[in-house]
Amino acid sequence: MKPVYKEKYPHLFEPLYVGKNRVRFNNRFNVAPIGSGATGGGEDSDGRINTFGIDYWMRYIQGGFSRVTLPMEVPIDGSHEHMFNLNPKTCNQMNFQRLQRAVHAFNGKTFVEYMHGGPYMRAGFKKVSADDEPHLGSRAATREDMEEIAALFAEYAHWAQIANFDGILLHYGHGWLFNYFLSPLTNHRRDEFGGSVHRKPLPLPADGHQGHS
Repeated sequence: MKPVYKEKYPHLFEPLYVGKNRVRFNNRFNVAPIGSGATGGGEDSDGRINTFGIDYWMRYIQGGFSRVTLPMEVPIDGSHEHMFNLNPKTCNQMNFQRLQRAVHAFNGKTFVEYMHGGPYMRAGFKKVSADDEPHLGSRAATREDMEEIAALFAEYAHWAQIANFDGILLHYGHGWLFNYFLSPLTNHRRDEFGGSVHRKPLPLPADGHQGHS
């Protein structure tokens, strides 16, 4: 008799191939971004992953998961403290290269999750959203704001490429910036960034590496 999961989910433990380059994942199990992987002691004060953090993420792959995802923020420390930092000018990336070797040794994949705090940005950062949100001290983003944010995401994507991450996950939920554009409850814009979610463009370039050769 087959286990129930094999009848309902026959491909759960089979390899998964994604995209035109046929990127291989060992199975369908992925580790979602876990903030405590950094705040629980996995990162140093400059945002660099440390030996504890490397071991923390590698153990998931060693235990059978196909991918781990490290949470990061655009811009750095915009709405959270103690997130990982990939800026090669301020953070030594050597340990991130060690993470890649540890994870890849078990044929695992490493992803970065990037998010923008939008209306929840901390003091000193620009607080923007899809609409004016006076109760949060936030205003509707202009096209110039969106172009600035898109350029930041492109730059941060390049940092992830330098650090040899295998992919990027964009955070579109939980009330952060992009969630405000997706929801009809928080997006009443009358320009091209408003209206139906099926037709509205998001304030990001289609290519995360736009602007880099």
